[in-house]
Amino acid sequence: MVDLDDTTKNIIAFLEAADDGDLKTISKLIADGVDVNAVDVMDNRSALHLACEHGHKEVVFKLLEAGAKVNWVNSFGNTALHWAVSAGCEETCDALLKTGSSVDVKNKFTNQTPLHWAAADGHLGIVEMLIEHGTDINATHVAGYTALHEASQRGHYQVVKTLLYHKASTLVKGEDGKTARDLAKAVGAFKVVALLEFLPDRLREAARTDDTKSLINIIVSSGVEVDDYHADTGDTAMHLAAGAGNHEVVNILLEHGATPNVFNKALYTPLHLACRVAAVEAAKNLINGSATMSADLEAEDGEGNTAIIICAALDCSDLLALLVEKRVSLNQANKRGETALLLAASHGNVPMVQKLIRDRANIEAKDEYGNTPLSMAAKNGHHSVITTLLQSGSHVEPRDKLNNTPLHSAAKHGHRQAVMNLLHGGASCSTKGEDGLTPLGHAAKNGHHQIEKALAAWQERIDRQQNMRKPDE
Repeated sequence: MVDLDDTTKNIIAFLEAADDGDLKTISKLIADGVDVNAVDVMDNRSALHLACEHGHKEVVFKLLEAGAKVNWVNSFGNTALHWAVSAGCEETCDALLKTGSSVDVKNKFTNQTPLHWAAADGHLGIVEMLIEHGTDINATHVAGYTALHEASQRGHYQVVKTLLYHKASTLVKGEDGKTARDLAKAVGAFKVVALLEFLPDRLREAARTDDTKSLINIIVSSGVEVDDYHADTGDTAMHLAAGAGNHEVVNILLEHGATPNVFNKALYTPLHLACRVAAVEAAKNLINGSATMSADLEAEDGEGNTAIIICAALDCSDLLALLVEKRVSLNQANKRGETALLLAASHGNVPMVQKLIRDRANIEAKDEYGNTPLSMAAKNGHHSVITTLLQSGSHVEPRDKLNNTPLHSAAKHGHRQAVMNLLHGGASCSTKGEDGLTPLGHAAKNGHHQIEKALAAWQERIDRQQNMRKPDE
């Protein structure tokens, strides 16, 4: 049997008294000079830890008065505040915080802060106290969960409501990829699920319907996460506002920290949606952005379309001009190989074609079928675009993957003026393409008899001119 000295005996008695809440013994031993920061050698817990763990608030007050270290950690990295939170004793927590206890200290193995413990146990008053003292409301532990995750998966409705009010993020995903909403659904905490979905749903509806008054009220008064997205579509409030052309809402959301570059489940950003509906003002606000963030002008949708490609495809000249001014890439192609110029030519938009050419878009870019801008203009009969492209130096006879030239395409599709413009631009009407047919052959095959006659007359004139140049035999 080991004989213990008086100092050791006093420490053991001191720790036991703290564990039992024996204020009288604690007071006597402190008066006798015991070390108030002595620890249990087994787990490094101090008397303050023990008193906090069991909610012995009078003992806690006495220990703090005697100079106990509030931020001492045990072998598991827990502080007295962790244990006070676990006991659910608000007065003890308050005393520790006022004495300098670290509000965001993480324990050793799970990286949990006192807020994680308070939220998990549903201690609303302590949650509010920790928030008041500046705790990081979105701190994550080893599993990637925030306090909102912990409260949600245990169905603590009021705690969830308080965390949301103080701007706890609903978007954080744990290491398992789950949000707080996912965890609440998994355990059947449907009241919490409704709370997590209600405010974001109201926010998105206000954004969609251009209800700026309700939007501001929801953001300011509820602490809702402005980037919260719909579970099925992935749409944020910004997606809905941009897609509806609600430019004032876009501005308000940007001012309140909304991210303009989130992709929804259809792989569109808000800017893609604004461009798709030619919402010029909404797109301008996204492009100009906030003080800290603006739309990514080169972001690609699921088909590889950037904003400028969408504008060209949908004939939105105003937005395209704005994007050109912002020096976006003019030669970026989508998954079909289509560039903005190729699409503008395909739609017959002469001013757009002229602008893109002036800003040095590649005039010979080819899509997946080998079509150049001239090929597409010819195929669709846009004779003015053909003239513009030829005057800008476009090669008059590029071959597509079927071996056709633009003249073949124009003749095949019955575009007489396009045919004439190409002929005047130097296209040959005797060149063989698909199936070994000349442009005249394509016109004849498809029943375009006026074009057939025009090509025959043109070829006859060419032949006559060539014969006139031959020296007399």
